[in-house]
Amino acid sequence: RIQPIVKGKDISFHVDIESEGDLVENWNTKEALDTQFIDRLETTIENEVKKIVGQVLKKIQHDYKADVAGFDESFRLTYPHLWKRVKNNWDD
Repeated sequence: RIQPIVKGKDISFHVDIESEGDLVENWNTKEALDTQFIDRLETTIENEVKKIVGQVLKKIQHDYKADVAGFDESFRLTYPHLWKRVKNNWDD
């Protein structure tokens, strides 16, 4: 889910990504059931996903000048009155 945020003249987006996974292999099964281990694992994966998604979006936007994730559409639907003012410069 993409949520546009407008603060003054600044436009930013909150991107909500949800995922599920399975712990396929772990040599210490006691550790795999430990909630602190699972919490640390989830935090590590979350940080890595944020980093990768950020890098991919930056490359797509700056190198290819594309909005494949639909940030423009999300902004247009949420802030139609502001969209009219920024749409001509959106790709800049």
